[in-house]
Amino acid sequence: MKELSEQLINTVKELFEKKTINYFIGYKKNQNNLLTEPVILSSINECNQLVFNQYCPYNLVKYLITLKNRKGKIGIILKGCDARAFNVLLMQNQISRDKIFTIGIECKG
Repeated sequence: MKELSEQLINTVKELFEKKTINYFIGYKKNQNNLLTEPVILSSINECNQLVFNQYCPYNLVKYLITLKNRKGKIGIILKGCDARAFNVLLMQNQISRDKIFTIGIECKG
């Protein structure tokens, strides 16, 4: 899982560098460093706090609604088990597909 977190950090840094995204929705460790919590990043300097492991159960798709009126493109971790929620928001025109960059990660749960 540590390798996956490192790959994720490098990918998101590259997306910020190339100005592909302006925001990224992912996970970071919480205060006790055991569990995770959702995080919204807005710069490359924040990328090192990203993590992905077995303690990332939250569906991040709901945070797209929070950011939908901001200018720029939004990156997000999209687990396979959360894709249905993403598709429903698209079908209901609550989010615009061309404003979103997804990074798909296998859902083990």
